[in-house]
Amino acid sequence: MRRLLIIFILTILFSRAFGQKTETKVPNATKERRASPNRIRAAEGDKTKDSILRHFMHEIEVIMQSKNIANSTIIALKNKSDSLSFKFNSYQSENKKVSLYHFAKGFYHLNYITKQQNDIANKIILRDHKMHTYFTEVHTLNAEEFLLLERQDDMSFSCNYATVYEIKEDLLFKKKAFKQGTQLTVCSWTTVDTSYPTLEESTVVLKGGLTHYEPVKIAYTFKTKNISYAFYHQTDGRLTKRKAKYKKEKFRIDDYDVRSLLD
Repeated sequence: MRRLLIIFILTILFSRAFGQKTETKVPNATKERRASPNRIRAAEGDKTKDSILRHFMHEIEVIMQSKNIANSTIIALKNKSDSLSFKFNSYQSENKKVSLYHFAKGFYHLNYITKQQNDIANKIILRDHKMHTYFTEVHTLNAEEFLLLERQDDMSFSCNYATVYEIKEDLLFKKKAFKQGTQLTVCSWTTVDTSYPTLEESTVVLKGGLTHYEPVKIAYTFKTKNISYAFYHQTDGRLTKRKAKYKKEKFRIDDYDVRSLLD
């Protein structure tokens, strides 16, 4: 109970420190561009009241958009993250044009996507700051499109997401690239209570406890342009594998959410 109370208090503090996530529609677009409901704002400022964190965000954004010489960007971001005890991860697309940066502290995440503008600098095209959910991988689909993989962790389950983005003149669009719309969702249990009652000397005793599982992850293979994931059925243990090739601007693959299988 004390641990849950601490988590609740930290959640309230982070909620007050940060504004809402920055994925919003772009205002003042041309008539042609306004017709697309899936356009998002490429880079939006954060409304944080924490001056130290605001200064940290400003510094990492300057580094991200600077010229990367001999991997200097990654080294500088790693050093800056260590100075404030942030965990840092990065990922680069196969064509080296799009880069992913992820900074984490506790359960809050700062996510960025940059695009190489020329040989001199990069530009932040997607900025996303929120709790529990973070960017994990970015992959090249073609010269104008990339695939973004994200993960959301909760206390007992994990969800992985895939989204296709298109870049047009530095504007970013979510594409309806999946059967369900703009996003593929794969959710699975990571912690399950497997305890059971047993009778010992006329006394009911609980045996077992919490069982932990690896989350079902979404994978992408660049050479074949296939997206895939696999899961075991809870009822009979059968393994099901699903995959789809990016063809005609679509991945024809179903979502999977283990929670929807509950009675």
